[in-house]
Order: sequence, then C-alpha cells, then structure tokens
Amino acid sequence: MTVNEQIKSVAEKNLEENTSEYYQFGYKVFGPFLLGFTAWLAEKTKENSIEKILFFARDGYMMQKAYNEFPLVEHIDNDYFYCSRKSLRQSLLWKLHTYKDSIKYVNISKFVSMGYMLEYYGFSNAEAIEICKQENVSIDYSVPYSEVKDNEVYKNLYLKYQKTIEENSKRQDDLLFQYVKQFNLPVRVAIVDIGWHSSMQYYFEEFLLQHGIDAVISGYYVGNYSFYDLKGPGFGYLFSDGKDPNRKKVMCSHGVMEKLFQSLEGSTAAYELDDGQVSPVNSEYEYGSDKNIVSCISSWQEAALAFIKDFFADRNTLMNLKEYANPLIDFGLKPSIADTKVFSFFYNVDGQKYFFLPQKKIFQYKPGELLRALNYSPWKTGFMKSLFKMPFPYYVIYRTLS
Repeated sequence: MTVNEQIKSVAEKNLEENTSEYYQFGYKVFGPFLLGFTAWLAEKTKENSIEKILFFARDGYMMQKAYNEFPLVEHIDNDYFYCSRKSLRQSLLWKLHTYKDSIKYVNISKFVSMGYMLEYYGFSNAEAIEICKQENVSIDYSVPYSEVKDNEVYKNLYLKYQKTIEENSKRQDDLLFQYVKQFNLPVRVAIVDIGWHSSMQYYFEEFLLQHGIDAVISGYYVGNYSFYDLKGPGFGYLFSDGKDPNRKKVMCSHGVMEKLFQSLEGSTAAYELDDGQVSPVNSEYEYGSDKNIVSCISSWQEAALAFIKDFFADRNTLMNLKEYANPLIDFGLKPSIADTKVFSFFYNVDGQKYFFLPQKKIFQYKPGELLRALNYSPWKTGFMKSLFKMPFPYYVIYRTLS
C-alpha cells in the first residue's frame, strides 16, 4: 500500500461525508501533513539527544498538540514559548544606536513597507497609523529591500523616534530575560516553528548570547533555508537547502501552511511583569471578530488531530515521511477554483493587511495595484488561479518569476 492509498483508506473508513469542507480539508490534506511532520520531529529530536523542546507561538500550537498526542514515541519535556519576530527583535534594538545598525534584523524580502518598519521598531498598529498621519506618509509606502539602508524616509523616522524605540527595547529586553529564565533551559534545546529562513532562531541565539545563557539551540521546521549565520543547526522537514526543488513548491503557498498551525490568539507583542512572573502580551487577534474564520480554523485543526488518531487506530505503519505532505503541497501548487474559495477571505497582518487572494475582479485593478496585491499574497498560485480562472500552469509562472 502506498502513502496515498493509506490516506484514502483512513478517510474512507472514518470520515463522515456530511462534514464541512473545512473539516474535510483538515482531515484529508492537513492531517496527513501534520502526521508526517510530527513523526519526523519525534525522530529527529530523539536522534539529536534534545533535552527540551520549545514550541514557538503561534505556529507551534498545533505542532505541540500533535507531538504530545502522538503515539509510539517517548515524549521529550516541552513547553509552549510565547514569542514572535517582533518580541524577539525588539529586545535587541536598544544596543543599536545608528540607523544603519538598527535595520540589522529587517527581514529580507522584495519590498519593505512603512507598516512593516513601524511594526519592526516596536510600534502597535494604532501607534503606526497615528505616526503615519503625523508624518504625512502612507502606511502602504514601500521600497525594495536593497534601498532600505539609504532610504531617507525610514532613516528620518528612526532618528525622530530613536529614544522611544531604545527605551521600549530595553524594557522588553529585561522582561524577556526574566521570561526565559522561567523555563530553566538545559544545554540542548530544540525550537519548533514553521521556519522558512530561521530568523526566529537567529534572534533567539543573539538574545541568549547577549545574556550569557549557555544553551545550544537546534531548530526544527517545516522548511528551512537560512539567510543567517546560525550558531546551532537548523533542520527542515520538507527542505533544508535553497536548491531543493521542494522549496519553491512549498513557498508558493507558504501563507496557507502558516495559517493551518496557528493558535486562535494574537501574536506576541511584548511582555509584562505580573505578581513576580513575566507573561506575554498578545496583540489583538486578527480574526477575533470573525466567528466564521475562527470556526473554519478550529474545524480543520480538530480534523487533522482526528486523522492522526484514526491513522494509528487502523494499525497503519509509517512509510516515507515526506510523502505525507503531498496532499497539502499539491493543494498549494495546482489549486482548483473550489480550493481557492477555501481561503478566499483569509489575510495576514504584518504591519498592514495582506489578503491571500484577489478581492476584486481583474478589470477593477489598476496595474500597479494588482502587482502589489500579487506580490504580498502568501499564496501566489492560488491568487493567479482565483484571478484568471483559466487552466494555466500557474506554478511554472511563479517558479519562473520568483
């Protein structure tokens, strides 16, 4: 029996036909992926003699649930660790006293927006909107990554708010140090996250080094192609090399994958001291007021865990672990119109709101507006399929242009 036959057999035996399309998606597509990833994670952490696992918020939410419920493995001590790119980066900025140094941790991307820069420097969304109003600049203003270091708008922004940035950073650095100490880290520590470029591992290693915390960090990710000089190793379930053909196949729909794993709470924005203990302060959940989206996410997460339980109840044995990711990879690579509708109203918030799919018909877009929407979409193949609706080789187009 092949992996695909295993998945089909489990679904036919256990999945009721009258379940919602989101439950069906979670069971048939996300469930096998979560199964393969969790089996790989258990195998690799045991192989590398890991003493403690930190599942990073928010992507580590479903990863920890699946790991702790996974049968047939000896579970390593683990915790859910509240952090984000923002909370880790912000703790590092107070030691950087020039604009050139301050952009050291800006993510490498095609374009860097004003919204992103304000979020990067630690401002809330409300603060960012007010600053843009005061400075008479659009929050959508953006420049290519290569131009950030010489951009006068961003440089002047930093110089004007430098004192506030550094004061907030130092306060959060002290609180994060206390928060980390609460976990009593051993020497061999694993962090588990969605991955892509190991930025979280890089920030965390920098933080531990600055505070003299003697822990060796290993990263375990869905995919990993690091742009950073990491001190510890980073491993990827689907790829660990920029030349791996799986990398582009995964990255064309990376936003879909991220949304599958995340907890139903806002990203970690900062830390606070409460009765002697440091606790995370989460930003407002982007879908907090949308009960429909919350219901969709809850449904596919419940279904994915049900698939894993049913898989082992049917006495199946694991085969090639990467092959369990194929249904989700195929969903991202060559979606049908029906597939795109599953995520038609989803969006990410990273300084500003970016929708997965076009929110207008093609003739309603201005040329520059359309290119911008496509560029910021975290599901490029789905965006093009939803926009043009024709049976074109959208992944080939993405692979050629990216």
